[in-house]
Amino acid sequence: MNVINKLTLRHLLLNKKRTLVTIIGVILSVSMITAVTTFVVSAQDMMIRDAIQGRGYWHANFSDIEADKADVFLDSPHVEQAMFMHNLGYAELEGSTNEFKPYLFVQEFDAASMENLALDLIDGRFPERSDELVVSEHIGYNAGVEIAVGDTLELAIGQRYFEGKRLGQDKQFMLSDDRVVQETLEIEFVREYTVVGVVARPTLENRSAPGYTVFSYFDRDNLATAGVLDVWMTFANVSGAIYEQGQELAAAAGVQVYHDDPLSGERTYFVRYNSNLLSMYGVTDNPLIGNVLNTFALIAIVIIMVGSVALIYNAFAISISERSRQLGMLASVGATRRQKKNSVFFEGLVIGLVGIPLGLFAGIGGMGVTFYFVDPIIANLMAMPVELRLVVSSVSVAVAVLFSALTILISVWIPARRAAKITPIEAIRQTRDVKLSRRDVRTSWLTRWLFGFEGELALKNLKRNRRRYRATVVSLTVSIVLFLTVSSYANFATVGSNMYTQGLNYDLSIYLGNVSVEEQQEFYRQVMGMEAVAEYLYEQTLYASMELPPERVNELVREHWEPEDGLYTYSVYLHSLDDAALANYAQEAGVPLSVFSDDSFGAIAFNLFRAHWDDMIVESEAIKARVGDVLEIDLIGFGEESHFEEVELVAFTGHAPMGSSAWGRPNALTLVVQETVFDAMVAGLPENTFANDRRTLYVNSPEPIALEAQLRELLGEQFAGDLHINNQAKAAQEERQFVLLVMIFITGFIVLITLICIANIFNTVSTSIGLRRREFAMLKSVGMTPEGFNRMIRYESVFYGIKALLFGLPIGFGINYLLYMAMSEGFLFAFTMPWQSYIVVVVAVFAVVFTTMLYASARIKKENIIDALRDENM
Repeated sequence: MNVINKLTLRHLLLNKKRTLVTIIGVILSVSMITAVTTFVVSAQDMMIRDAIQGRGYWHANFSDIEADKADVFLDSPHVEQAMFMHNLGYAELEGSTNEFKPYLFVQEFDAASMENLALDLIDGRFPERSDELVVSEHIGYNAGVEIAVGDTLELAIGQRYFEGKRLGQDKQFMLSDDRVVQETLEIEFVREYTVVGVVARPTLENRSAPGYTVFSYFDRDNLATAGVLDVWMTFANVSGAIYEQGQELAAAAGVQVYHDDPLSGERTYFVRYNSNLLSMYGVTDNPLIGNVLNTFALIAIVIIMVGSVALIYNAFAISISERSRQLGMLASVGATRRQKKNSVFFEGLVIGLVGIPLGLFAGIGGMGVTFYFVDPIIANLMAMPVELRLVVSSVSVAVAVLFSALTILISVWIPARRAAKITPIEAIRQTRDVKLSRRDVRTSWLTRWLFGFEGELALKNLKRNRRRYRATVVSLTVSIVLFLTVSSYANFATVGSNMYTQGLNYDLSIYLGNVSVEEQQEFYRQVMGMEAVAEYLYEQTLYASMELPPERVNELVREHWEPEDGLYTYSVYLHSLDDAALANYAQEAGVPLSVFSDDSFGAIAFNLFRAHWDDMIVESEAIKARVGDVLEIDLIGFGEESHFEEVELVAFTGHAPMGSSAWGRPNALTLVVQETVFDAMVAGLPENTFANDRRTLYVNSPEPIALEAQLRELLGEQFAGDLHINNQAKAAQEERQFVLLVMIFITGFIVLITLICIANIFNTVSTSIGLRRREFAMLKSVGMTPEGFNRMIRYESVFYGIKALLFGLPIGFGINYLLYMAMSEGFLFAFTMPWQSYIVVVVAVFAVVFTTMLYASARIKKENIIDALRDENM
């Protein structure tokens, strides 16, 4: 170790507080970088495991593959693993109480398929021979047919046909409106099976599928005679190239990706991707969404880097300011510019060798503690089947180390160049930092009149040491911009995550048809009283229509729909809520019940729509209207007959009632009315025209599957009719998981950046005050009182804050708009300003600066004047 490096180490040891503050800055920066990489890897791991448990471990599925093409998948370098499924066909399920699901659908899985396609074995074992079968527990609680392990089934298996066309699981059971079966089952062979296991309802089975899926064993030795197969596979390298590779595999196997029926226009896909799992790897087939995600990831990295550089740079810049005389003396005895520069780089190396390992430990440990407390919350709120565990990968650690080292290098670069240029005379006279020309420190008479002598002196102090003042203002400005950028980032990320999801706000929708209104309401009443029902909403819906002029419709409707006689036709969904439900909805929507009047038909307009349009997700107002506007609605809806009622818009909201969602057509509007208003409207309809209404019960439940079984049991015991249950619990749970994880990331990100900003301000301001010990001692020596000193400090705080806000707020606004433009590549919504964040940052800047200056100056005031005047940092 040379003499320069020894002197650098000695300086670090003698200035323990300054060294400790710098190391803490590096630790905080490295821990933030490490925490972000660790969180991303851990959250990705959890979401991948959840996606695999929910839908299975597969990337792509190819349907209707001829058996002689199996080698295409077995021999391809793009394929990690190929799994084969053979669809045998349908067999009638005797005793099924579900008229829409009268079949068993028999599939043969090879061993790899049973392991990877999300079959949750509840009882018994998986089949090992072609005469063994596992059945779904869904058959018991949905069809009312009990099949147990050990039972023997003789199945007459064949294919479904309708109008000469073969039907699969994607085509629901063909019933006419008067319940006449329109399809046929053509038996091909009879086979006897022994039931060896029971599985949970298969997640790959469509809910509208006409057959309960049961599974037998497929022996790969029989590939040559299997006929047509379905292939499930995983790619060797998961990247954006898999979609092109999938097309190549489909072409080699002789299948189309999809086929459009020329008569019906219906599209049938032969190649499907596990988009839920692939999205967890960051792979999406929507390039615009991918661009948005990449842009936001890049912005997050830039935010972290800027915050880290600002924090660490200030520490080293202050260190160089303290060491300027030492470096000048070294130059006077022959130290070269390169040696002085290397001295600063060596200081950065020492600080990095201490701070980076501690930062890694702090970041990983901090995320471990966070996960320890957050995982039970996620488990309780989301009922997630997988835990949020700490995952530390070598890649994430390497990225954190390299990124941290780069951050320290960038932070040290400018101070090192400054150190190299220091001459002995400049170091002794301190002419680099202090400007004493009369013109530079001139102030306006208005300053003395407004702020007094102490205020003028405070401003002169800032002007006198412009370099230090500018560094402090820049540091404050960077902190302001960082906080505003993160707030905007969080705001847009929240908007994007909400727009990306379907907005499911219920677990089950329940509709009992082909019964009287009295029977239907009694059934709903009993369901509402079940213990498994946590929350419910009984809703009547009337499907109506209206016509609007061009100035009242949104831009999408004007651009893509043609008006008739100058008017655009809108669908209207009229929802009726009882008094209690309406009160709850009004409260959630932020609308007082007093807006309703007995003199008119009042409605709350859910005036928001969301749609996929031109590869974008668009969110906008459904109509252009104001409170008090009256809409003329045709309650009969579409057709030759009409019955108009006037509805007054008493409030607008973007909060959807339970059972509704913003997703839909741009030319549709949802209105929520009182039950009495709805009944009055219906009462005015002509006879035999009220055929487009629907009474539905929406519920949330902690046990949705068990509740569905109870509902079907209740139907069989006490009621007749057709029970339609749409169980959205799994999809709703996945949406809530996604949004919750986004919010956890955003909250953690905001906390980390806020800590960086506060630490940056505290470090900069307190050090700036600390370096002015001799100046303050001189002021006290010439008679400045403690009260005058405090006033001077307060005015300096005000000047620092005002100058930083003058720069920081406009820059923050510009970055906010740039983020919005980046978001607009895939999500189209109205631009909004996070005003709360701007108010918070204004208050916080003055509070933090003032508190820090008081804290730092209070320590200096206790020092002896003589000791402070002869203070040297050597």
